[in-house]
Amino acid sequence: MRKIKGVLLFGLFCLVFAGTASADETAEIPPQQVLIEAAIQNDWFSKRCRGVSINKYFNEVNRLYIERYGISAHNYIERFQELEFAGYKETIELAMQRRLIELGGCQAAKRQDWDRALKNTYKAALKKVETSNWFPEP
Repeated sequence: MRKIKGVLLFGLFCLVFAGTASADETAEIPPQQVLIEAAIQNDWFSKRCRGVSINKYFNEVNRLYIERYGISAHNYIERFQELEFAGYKETIELAMQRRLIELGGCQAAKRQDWDRALKNTYKAALKKVETSNWFPEP
């Protein structure tokens, strides 16, 4: 059940990213989760297309979550989204791989500014979380 929920939520995020989801469909994805997904996507792209194996974006989100909420980003997903993190991350990475193939590979993705769009999504989500008054409830 958790994996199905994760796949459905990620599918919804993909619709948001593609710009085809309505405002009602996107309202249920918390900005905290959007930020984590954007961080995973940016780190995956950096590793796959730039050879940078450091999880720069996820580490930045993790620092923010620990300082702000007292929990890691990993624990946020498992506790508040009720998803198993490894499967959640794998689902995101598989969707990224499919999209990269559709775009024609790393060089074609860069020419189409996909990397820039990923970073813009991350920056917007980061700003939204930083200004949010949400705090985890036990």
